[in-house]
Amino acid sequence: MNGHDETLSSTASFLLSRHSLILPLCPKVCKSTRRLIALATLGALLQAAAPANAQDEVAPSTDTAAIDKERARRLEQMVAAAADYQLWRGRDGEQPLARIERPVLRWSNPLRAASDGAVFIWADKKDEKRPAATMCIYGNGEDGVDHEWQSLSTEPLRAAYRGATVWRPQTAGLEFHAVPGATEPAAATPARRLAQMHALLRDFSATAGREPDQHELRALTHPIYRYGDEQAEVVDGAVFAFAQATDPEILLLLEARRENAKPAVWWWAAARMSMVPLDLKYRGALVWNVDWHYGSDDREPRITFLRKRTDR
Repeated sequence: MNGHDETLSSTASFLLSRHSLILPLCPKVCKSTRRLIALATLGALLQAAAPANAQDEVAPSTDTAAIDKERARRLEQMVAAAADYQLWRGRDGEQPLARIERPVLRWSNPLRAASDGAVFIWADKKDEKRPAATMCIYGNGEDGVDHEWQSLSTEPLRAAYRGATVWRPQTAGLEFHAVPGATEPAAATPARRLAQMHALLRDFSATAGREPDQHELRALTHPIYRYGDEQAEVVDGAVFAFAQATDPEILLLLEARRENAKPAVWWWAAARMSMVPLDLKYRGALVWNVDWHYGSDDREPRITFLRKRTDR
């Protein structure tokens, strides 16, 4: 209902209520006559209040073009911020990683007053493009921007920001496990393997926080990143997110791996995307959990950098 309709409705209700107060004082006025008087009053009010022409209608106040333009501007700023980092894999940091140019996920979380965030991935340059690290960018207060990093590698990493090393995790960011009970080998085609991954995803569930504030996370249906090479060890893989709203809290990696000449089988690994305690269950049984982590040690697989906002 627009402002014009609300004013009209409230005015009509007021006049009709005035009739309801006056008419009972006239005992000779019958019920049907009172109804006619009320309808006549409302009709006159509608005619008087109607706009003279279509140009008198009030235009919506939301400027969608301006909103889209501002959203596009913020995206380019986040892309530029991600481009300030270079990453390498390996104990000596000798294997450069490639940044996926555009974010793999754009998210918002009204429950935390986070209106715009983006997730970027750095991956191996080999054909299978296996993900090795992820960074989430989002606003922090009026003047800050968080760059939240998580290793997705089983090896040490090194990250440089504008040429200076800022993060050098020495331990793995995740650990892969065979999917329990998944006896069916990976299918022969990408489409059928994706269907298998969706079926596996439904067996996982996740929560964030601890009682009494623990809450369920929802699995985003579509993978945020897909990788693999049918000629390599990792035949197919995908990164799924468990989220609050669309804000990722846990990343779940599912991989179809081939060993020797055997058919490819399914493996899983989880990585945190939040500082809060997190639990992951498979068919109701707890298989992974982490406690609070504030991300301040540059030798650990997770770290958050607070950068100054440059767009103000």
